[in-house]
Amino acid sequence: MAVSVVVFVILVCFSLATSKPIDNTDAAASLKHDRRSDDGSPLQAVVDQLTQQVSALLADEAGLSGEESFTPHDETGHYETHHVTFSPPFSAAPIVTLGLTYLDAYEGHNLRVKTYMQHLASTGFDLRVQEWADSYNYRVNVMWMACPK
Repeated sequence: MAVSVVVFVILVCFSLATSKPIDNTDAAASLKHDRRSDDGSPLQAVVDQLTQQVSALLADEAGLSGEESFTPHDETGHYETHHVTFSPPFSAAPIVTLGLTYLDAYEGHNLRVKTYMQHLASTGFDLRVQEWADSYNYRVNVMWMACPK
């Protein structure tokens, strides 16, 4: 998609320089009658439109990351769930990886902790940390990274 934006910019610049219309583009239609204007506003409108398109492409191609802190032992059932919202949202459900970044557990018990995600969508997911049996985790931090497919 980025290549098509570059090609479009080149075609618009070439058309403005040679005074030939670009076929089948909205930009050419909007510039057709204003091409000889000295104020540059038609060209600025095209530049603004292209800037918005490039920003949207970059937002969709960039990844997002974050970190959540959990205290699963304080919760009923020894699990805690946080909803993570992607801002901006992806165009489709991304690939998400998880990693423990902090673990504080009571030394007198077995260490058991599980982290996983549920309900993955383009707008976010649920991140859950769970302990079981006699485990006692004071705090668990989980870092997540989401990348477009």
